[in-house]
Amino acid sequence: MIPPNAPNQITPITTFTQIVICPGVHAPELTQGFLDGLDLFFSVRPTAILFPAERLPPYSGPHLLAFLIHYLSSSPSLFSEVPGLSKPSALPDSLRWLASACNPQQVQQAIQTPLLFISFSAGVVGAIAAAQMWQGLGGQVRAFLALDGWGVPLWGSFPIHRVSHDAFTHWSSALLGGGSESFYADPAVSHLDLWRAPQTARGWQIQNTGKTATTAAEFVGCLLRWYGNGTCSNGLLRAGWRIYDRDTKQPS
Repeated sequence: MIPPNAPNQITPITTFTQIVICPGVHAPELTQGFLDGLDLFFSVRPTAILFPAERLPPYSGPHLLAFLIHYLSSSPSLFSEVPGLSKPSALPDSLRWLASACNPQQVQQAIQTPLLFISFSAGVVGAIAAAQMWQGLGGQVRAFLALDGWGVPLWGSFPIHRVSHDAFTHWSSALLGGGSESFYADPAVSHLDLWRAPQTARGWQIQNTGKTATTAAEFVGCLLRWYGNGTCSNGLLRAGWRIYDRDTKQPS
């Protein structure tokens, strides 16, 4: 459980846990807004892997899984060889390619890195499937954060947290799993604004002991620290995010 009164100090998320950000089907600018909204809660710059939802289907767990293995195993570029990703009708061919894209050595190298998933909307569909497959391969999932994964069943032997844009989405989604600490906006915000500007989504952190007023950005930032090194702070310091470049694999 996230402590309601966390230590009053800023601590960085550990480098041993890799953050994976899984957007939905929307303009990339909204994801940049999400990252900017979380900037306030870090004194150092966390490094995250951003799934390229504009190039690959965010609702596909196999695509996300192969993408992660590609980045975390230092393998050569794979996705330049995927046929017809821009055409939905070619998805079965792409999935067949994915089945043979990563060899066992790549998989074993990649799964040494624990992952923490942050997913939104359609990205929740692919992310929960990839998280379950990652664990099935022997990898560790530190936690799974689902922002507005309405209608998506969330089950797994790892901590799951839902973040919802209104109370209805919160209670109706809870029927489909994800019973750890959660958040919903009150007053409600729009679905896309939850991702575009989480720092403006005020609402309630729901715990077994009751509820605490906070923002979506502060709730997510606290979870990142908690799963990174077991501490959580409400301090506000400006920072920034380093996103892995898709070609060089170097933080930008």
